[in-house]
Amino acid sequence: MDASKSARDEIRLKYFSGFSYVSLRVDIRGTGNLQGIFDDEYSEQELSDGLKILEWIQNQTWSNGKNLSGIISAYSTDDRYNNDIHYYGGCLAAQEALSWPTQMLILLSVPPHPLYQGGIDKDFDLINVWKERLHNLMPLDFYWIKHQNRNEYWRHGSVCEDYSKI
Repeated sequence: MDASKSARDEIRLKYFSGFSYVSLRVDIRGTGNLQGIFDDEYSEQELSDGLKILEWIQNQTWSNGKNLSGIISAYSTDDRYNNDIHYYGGCLAAQEALSWPTQMLILLSVPPHPLYQGGIDKDFDLINVWKERLHNLMPLDFYWIKHQNRNEYWRHGSVCEDYSKI
């Protein structure tokens, strides 16, 4: 958990627990207090990690064995190319194409919080994790500019391509 988000998350998570829901906020690999490299939005690694999280939830003592009964999707889209923050109807969304990747670059540059150093992974080396993160950081708009037309890059992670996969 990222200490900068803990107060906000505590309010939301307590609300859901008041209705007997288990709620989690999980950092993506290479963000927050997790090791690894964040390589792009909706990457195969991110999706694979998501499945592992669902399996982990299913195996917890507090779980009823159903690994996913509901989803609350915030700030989401079903079509990454046509109506997300990248392109609208084939035109580069200029405002979002500058502001969102800049904001993400800043957030992805933040070091893991020292309060959580160690945690589950006792070999967690805060400084080296941060250095590796910074060394491998790529502004997200570089990917978007390389894919100016609807192609496999945009289809990947777009639910509109096959709603039955939900």
